[in-house]
Amino acid sequence: MRKKTLIIIGFILLIIFSYTTNTYATTIDPDKYKPGDIQSTEVQDVIQASSIIVDVIRTVGIIVAVVVLLVLGIKYMVGSVEERAEYKKTMIPYLVGAFLFFGLSQILAVIIETAKILEN
Repeated sequence: MRKKTLIIIGFILLIIFSYTTNTYATTIDPDKYKPGDIQSTEVQDVIQASSIIVDVIRTVGIIVAVVVLLVLGIKYMVGSVEERAEYKKTMIPYLVGAFLFFGLSQILAVIIETAKILEN
């Protein structure tokens, strides 16, 4: 009975939302749309802001990775044989996550440096 009640409520909500949604979309004529020229100062501002954001994220990520590694290392040294086996299992996701984080942040840094070189 509970499943039937949920199905009925779902259908009622579906009907209500399908009739009450309004679309306020306007059509855009592609022939009339002319984007403005991008100024070089705007590009430099975006590059500078993205560089700062990536540096902050990378710094926070390094701090978090080191703290987690320290905690796992201390738990590993202090733990018993069974606990050590358990910590080895938790090390694999940590290492994969750290590898992905540092790899992706390095790729972003390379993209930003390439954009700086191409801008000049």
